[in-house]
Amino acid sequence: MKETCLDFVKENFDKLSDQDQMCKLHPQHLHQVLPSSGLSVISELAAFEAVEKWIAFDEPSRASEAASLLQHI
Repeated sequence: MKETCLDFVKENFDKLSDQDQMCKLHPQHLHQVLPSSGLSVISELAAFEAVEKWIAFDEPSRASEAASLLQHI
């Protein structure tokens, strides 16, 4: 079931990145989704902005994830 959920996020990344629920994803899941060849994203800038929004949601605890997440973009 976890893989099905991750596949859904990959296929709908553009739509989901505008939703607040995206900000609640566990960092591990973003690390799995971002490098995927099946990621549906309009541009690298859109992926960057989604990661930026995710980090800003809880910057004190997520700032340490920034470099490793951005490597996937």
